[in-house]
Amino acid sequence: LKPFWHKQTSGSRVRKVVSLIPMSSAGDESAEEARKRLTTDLLAVGIRPGSPLLIHSSLAAIGRVQGGADTVIDALLDAVGPEGTLCMPTLSYLFTTVENPTFDVKLTR
Repeated sequence: LKPFWHKQTSGSRVRKVVSLIPMSSAGDESAEEARKRLTTDLLAVGIRPGSPLLIHSSLAAIGRVQGGADTVIDALLDAVGPEGTLCMPTLSYLFTTVENPTFDVKLTR
């Protein structure tokens, strides 16, 4: 992963946001090697063990990774470590329709 740093402002708060440019796995790289490389890349861009991390991405946007989503998720978990928090929003509009425009966790089935 190649980092592209930018600032995001929300009111008086400024936070550092990193966009990662995908760099696909080498064809002969194993899933374990890809996991180690991704973990190293994530640590290199400033993700620290014990920190909270919010990831909003598409697996397709990351590029081809040996082992697929499991490898990427394992690398993210390795980077934040057992004391960190990994948050990954899962957005599904399957049940949000014109007839039912609002998702309510208690009422939507």
